[in-house]
Amino acid sequence: MVLVVLAGCEFHHGQLGVPDDVPQHRDDAAVDGRADARADAPIDAPPPPPCVTATCGAKGGVCTNGVCVIDSDLQIGVTCPSGMPCKVICSGTISCQNGGVDCGGATSCEVDCIGGVACQNNGVDCGSAATCTVRCIGQNACQNGQGDQAVECRASICTVTCDGDTACDDGIDVTGGTCTSHCCNGACSSGTDTCANNNVCN
Repeated sequence: MVLVVLAGCEFHHGQLGVPDDVPQHRDDAAVDGRADARADAPIDAPPPPPCVTATCGAKGGVCTNGVCVIDSDLQIGVTCPSGMPCKVICSGTISCQNGGVDCGGATSCEVDCIGGVACQNNGVDCGSAATCTVRCIGQNACQNGQGDQAVECRASICTVTCDGDTACDDGIDVTGGTCTSHCCNGACSSGTDTCANNNVCN
């Protein structure tokens, strides 16, 4: 019988038979690169301001998924609260007729004027909203009897749909923004200014 005795053997780095003089490799450049990548990673943009219940409610609206939604069938005009997204629905004949819709200081604005003479006097003013989507559906909808434009896009990224005889009859105005319009069935008889137009209404 042969007895083999292992004496004086050492285990290095958790491995059997690794010589003492073999350096452990560390890729400092790779580590630094990962750190730089984390440092250079883009910071997500902050979310839009949330809908504030009290402020929205004071304008007759309700916060829904972060948007102040104002649904009116009254004859009086509507003004959005400032500092939050806003959606206005003027549904029914003469809804929002006297005063139209003013997006004011809303961060974004969506306006539906649905029905004969809806939003007729003063039309729709996008205010300082970054994006503004306006739909004027029905005879004389958004027709501005005050001598100004039916829809004031101002500096927003603006999309306007006018569908119905003399809807948006006093035209669309853009000041520093971009605009696409869709005019159908006798709408936009006074033109669309610099707003690119087609006759396709969905």
